[in-house]
Amino acid sequence: MDLLIAIQENPLATLDWLADRTKVSKPTTAKRLAVLEGSRPQNISIRDPEQGRIFTVTPLLSYHNLGFEYSGAIVETKSLKQTNKLEKLISYHPYIRHRSRCYGAANGILMQFRSPEGSMTKILEFLDQLVERKLASGYRILPSNRSPPVYSSLSARDWDLSTLTWDFDWDEWFAAEATDIPKNSPKGPSGNALSWLMKKDIYLMNEIIRSARRKNKAILEALRNQGIDFTPQTFSRRYTMMKDTCFIRYRTFIDPKVFDVYNNVVITGQASKSYLKKLSVRLNSNPIPFESSMRIAGSELFWYVRLQGAHLSKLISRMSSDMDDLRFYILDYSESFRYFLEPEAYNDDEHKWIQDDQFMIYDVLKN
Repeated sequence: MDLLIAIQENPLATLDWLADRTKVSKPTTAKRLAVLEGSRPQNISIRDPEQGRIFTVTPLLSYHNLGFEYSGAIVETKSLKQTNKLEKLISYHPYIRHRSRCYGAANGILMQFRSPEGSMTKILEFLDQLVERKLASGYRILPSNRSPPVYSSLSARDWDLSTLTWDFDWDEWFAAEATDIPKNSPKGPSGNALSWLMKKDIYLMNEIIRSARRKNKAILEALRNQGIDFTPQTFSRRYTMMKDTCFIRYRTFIDPKVFDVYNNVVITGQASKSYLKKLSVRLNSNPIPFESSMRIAGSELFWYVRLQGAHLSKLISRMSSDMDDLRFYILDYSESFRYFLEPEAYNDDEHKWIQDDQFMIYDVLKN
């Protein structure tokens, strides 16, 4: 537990730093780290998640510098057969970021996109085509704007090992004063990283997204297995450029099965701008110990949060008196997928993402 907490404090920490932080010898820290990273058989009493990996460190991408914009929608379906068909289809979309089956205010699929700046109309046209071709029965666009979302991460520090519960009180959190922490506004024009980005860099970026704590040698080997070659010098230079331009920071994702956090929920609704502002500020200055992502556009809220069932009811109860049209959707954890960047969506010659109708709409629908 101490090691997980240390990794969350410093996702790219060296072995020396982790050993000093946890007050454990360096060899013992190395062994425990290998277990948590899934590179050795489990030999401690911790639940074995899929593939043995307890945590993953991944970069938070700068959509501004990469020339992306966010959009999301709840796409409604009428049957499991229709859902299955739509899941297969959406996997072919070059800019799909995440999908998950959802149930509740509507049944269907939560779709989230990271598409080229200014391509929102093409995402809407794609969704319209899904309905027109009877691949979906309708959709609801989720609130989004150019302001960056507010994130919180699953915090091992707030897990009580003696009771196997979360030491967290929602009433105290809502009552606590919150300090507005200035957010780092993006600098420079949108898409400024595209001036040097090449298609092979996107393969490299995907490997860093897969697991950022791997040694350079392991990342280079993974790239060679895909037919992508970097010299050690070029690799080091391009990786440094990505850290400076394409990544905002690094986050530690802990496998939810370790802490029985299976309830993935999307909460939407409308409230006064002042209430939503306070909610956003509170999450930013005093993060909840659960993985979440909050977006606010005007008087609309979109909040994805992963937590235990007992905490869900308390959260909904607290919010229901202050919000209108409050809706929540239960996401199926076992049918949720995150997608890597699509290298073939990038035009090396023009240094930009491909965004014509054929590529973003009709080539996908052919599938």
